[in-house]
Amino acid sequence: DANTILTQLRTHEADMDFNVASVHIGEARSIDGDRVDLVPFAAYGQIAFNLANPILADVRVRRALVFATDRSTLIEKVTHGTQIPGEGDQIPGSPWANEALKEAAYDPAQARALLDAAGWRAGRDGIRIKNGKRLTLSFVTTTGAATGNAVAILLQRWWRDAGVELQVKNYVAPLMFATYGAGGILQTGKFDSTIYAWYAGIDPDDSTLFTCDQIPPAGQNIYHFCDKRLDAAERTALGSYDFATRKRAYDTIQQILVAERPFMTTGFTRRVVVYNSDLQNFRPAHAGVVIWNPWELDI
Repeated sequence: DANTILTQLRTHEADMDFNVASVHIGEARSIDGDRVDLVPFAAYGQIAFNLANPILADVRVRRALVFATDRSTLIEKVTHGTQIPGEGDQIPGSPWANEALKEAAYDPAQARALLDAAGWRAGRDGIRIKNGKRLTLSFVTTTGAATGNAVAILLQRWWRDAGVELQVKNYVAPLMFATYGAGGILQTGKFDSTIYAWYAGIDPDDSTLFTCDQIPPAGQNIYHFCDKRLDAAERTALGSYDFATRKRAYDTIQQILVAERPFMTTGFTRRVVVYNSDLQNFRPAHAGVVIWNPWELDI
């Protein structure tokens, strides 16, 4: 329990927590005798879209939802400034990040213009209609997840301003992330949009997430996204040991992901690490595990 852990840190019954929830960063910083570090980590938050829904199969709608989302507010208010803004799926500062990518700004007017262009017209109550169908989408999150629920409330307001009705559904984590065979919500595509984090490794390979042959139950492509250009770049990246060749391929992959928007990046993770100021030789890692040198720790 997060509150129990904070109490143990205050009394110094516990000397370290290497993944404090961002909502508790203020409390962690108030603990006498402890330090708080924000450790960039190979992970990112995202709002994912299910392109199997004909509404979201139109890239103009997906781009409109990005413009309708104030991601700087998500970072500041929901993650309390702990996440790093950015686009794509490669952590900023890594050798694989495409530094040329520019984050799309919050632009409600542009969102409305894109929905107009896609044929969605505002109805009497403000919700858009096309061919007699309301622009209604579901948003699924994990039961009890503070971040997911906070984001859902903000999205309902922002997307409604653009004419999109958002219906929030909560599922317990074992069902949300279950396998395809076990009826997992994400794997079986029982959602239109969702929020979750993806933890990457040291290698930039992301083919299981985005290639055409990885749509569930084959893999983790819950977006039902399929782009032959991306598939070709993934094959190039996985078929070479040459850094420059792979770098060009992953730059292309990131450009396609940002242009086609199977998801929007909400921020890149910085883990909140709280530890006793007497702890010596703590050197955090940025992928896999935070504590990589336990044999050298001393207190």
